[in-house]
Amino acid sequence: MKRLFGVLSLLLVLTVGIHAAPPFRAIDLGTLGGFFSGAEAVSNNGVVVGYSELESGEQRAFVWTQGTGMVDIGPLSDCCSRLSVSDNGVWVGGNTLVPGTSSPRAFVWSQASGMIDISEGLPLSWVRGVNNQGMAIGEWALPTDVVAHAFVWTPSTGMIELGADLDAVALNNRGVVVVNRSAGTGGQRALVWTLARGLMDLDSSNEWDTTEATAINADGTIVGGATRCDTVECVTHAFRWTRPRGLVDIDRGRSGRNTTALGIGDQGLVAGRLSGGGASHVFVKHGGQLVDIDTLGGDGTEFWALNDDTVVGISQVQTGFGHPFAWTRKDGMVDLGGLGGVGVATDINADDLIVGQSCTVQTPQTSRVCHAFLWVPTDGPDRRPHKD
Repeated sequence: MKRLFGVLSLLLVLTVGIHAAPPFRAIDLGTLGGFFSGAEAVSNNGVVVGYSELESGEQRAFVWTQGTGMVDIGPLSDCCSRLSVSDNGVWVGGNTLVPGTSSPRAFVWSQASGMIDISEGLPLSWVRGVNNQGMAIGEWALPTDVVAHAFVWTPSTGMIELGADLDAVALNNRGVVVVNRSAGTGGQRALVWTLARGLMDLDSSNEWDTTEATAINADGTIVGGATRCDTVECVTHAFRWTRPRGLVDIDRGRSGRNTTALGIGDQGLVAGRLSGGGASHVFVKHGGQLVDIDTLGGDGTEFWALNDDTVVGISQVQTGFGHPFAWTRKDGMVDLGGLGGVGVATDINADDLIVGQSCTVQTPQTSRVCHAFLWVPTDGPDRRPHKD
């Protein structure tokens, strides 16, 4: 089993409905002929991207819209990163295969251009994100490398290398890129890059031993986790960074656990991981508090994505298996359902359209079927995907 299903197989089984009238309706997007598919990202105009097996078992990247259904856009690598789609639905970023090998090769795709190889002949490369202008971020490496090289690619400049031992994490539509320097060069550090200013350390005063950036929003606010160690222990606190204020600890030890911010909405909603003292949970920060959103009845919850009001991911039910969930201010934790077995919600757009994967209950795992899913809000204005 590939990609998302490799994560899901650690969890499993029965859907627990916790609302008599679920606030989301599940739509099975099907496959390209095989048993497995998974949706990995959704644009703000309802373009869904993901992967699917053909009847032959070959893995392919797909683009889905309400008007076209699931469209095969080319072979897909198992390695290194998920597919991404720009907010406007024009650009897709991912990793195809070097012909005759299993090596990943970075690409961007649009309806107008088709699949564009942006690897510039490098043997290993992958994309981690793409914005509305077609700017892509990712890494490349040589087969003998022990470190990766971060890059930015644009249609006008081609590949711009940011440096070795760096991971490109996220970008926004202004071209601001979040980068982490790995621990191998003196401790992990969170950095920000722009074409005009180059790389800059978010913790310019070196108040923390290590920092890790995870996400950025439209106005350039960056979040992550900062760690400080003494002779007894290391403690990690969630942070928010802005250019005027610098790096600000938004936990300040009040949660009593290690915290790392993993996502930030354009209106400032922050969510992340609570860890230490048992299974990991997800927190949201609104107002002055970091609030544990709990689980679907089991031990742990894992964050995948958010917008300005809703957090999505995977949460354990009482049996210990993982289901796709949405947390909203109004409804709290909601089991999104699907095919009845394990699942995960991987992304959400500004209109509360959620995508992910759901599997059937069959055991052994080799007989299980997993499909890409779209979950659509059932209340409020019509927010179905736009037709082409």
